Amino acid sequence: MPAPQLQVVRKASFKATPWKNGGGVTHEALRVPQSGDPFRWRVSVAHIDASGPFSEFAEYNRKMVLLQGAGVELRFADGMNRSLRTWATSWSSTVPCRLSANCSRVPVWT
Repeated sequence: MPAPQLQVVRKASFKATPWKNGGGVTHEALRVPQSGDPFRWRVSVAHIDASGPFSEFAEYNRKMVLLQGAGVELRFADGMNRSLRTWATSWSSTVPCRLSANCSRVPVWT
């Protein structure tokens, strides 16, 4: 079996998609398949500009880590609150998101 080849993905090639609620932008680095919905998995960086609902992706298991900013707090319907530093989870409803200060950037693997 041939050895897998590495591919460098430059930020300039990321596809920017504004959030439907206007609270941020997702910059998609990799996606399988490359187009269409649903995707099997993707790697992206989210730039969060404002507090507001965090989109539901119930069929995906998100893995997130804080890259920049003071952090993000997610408030779940069951009363659980989580501050985002390094975190992995999935949820089945829209979750309110509150910025700790300024904007935050997080990579998201789904």
